[in-house]
Amino acid sequence: MIWTIISVIGSIASIFGAIYAIKSEKKARASAELAEDAKNQVLSKKRTTDLVEILHDSKRIQKVFVKYSTAQTQSILKGSDFNEDARLLRDFISKINENRTLIKENSEVDSDRYYNDISKLLDSYCADNTIKNKQEQGKLIIIKLDDMIYKLRKSIDSRNEKTD
Repeated sequence: MIWTIISVIGSIASIFGAIYAIKSEKKARASAELAEDAKNQVLSKKRTTDLVEILHDSKRIQKVFVKYSTAQTQSILKGSDFNEDARLLRDFISKINENRTLIKENSEVDSDRYYNDISKLLDSYCADNTIKNKQEQGKLIIIKLDDMIYKLRKSIDSRNEKTD
């Protein structure tokens, strides 16, 4: 009879232990899901921040090349340092190249196309040293940058709306 009572008490303790283990497992799973969600939000914010940095670099290089699109450009360009403008654009193109995957996966920008198009424009810009060529290529670079900035801004705004 004592063995039966001990056996029943042991069975009841096992049932309570199982119930406790199931509840603990559910809490642990819920905590893991919360942690995973938090991690994903942090990564998403970091990607958005990285895109914003690229957007700022795009605007900075746009300011360098805006002089090529003004009405009196040829007279303004006479004192310009074309080599420095080309170096700044080359640095920007390198940044696009380094971040191709980030840009492609998190925005509407086709980073491969922009990298190739701007590289070709830079080659053309550097190939001929006439002010007229610099002006023509500079205008094309500005158009390409404007389009990239528009798409980056649109993607960033869309990402920010999703996280709000």
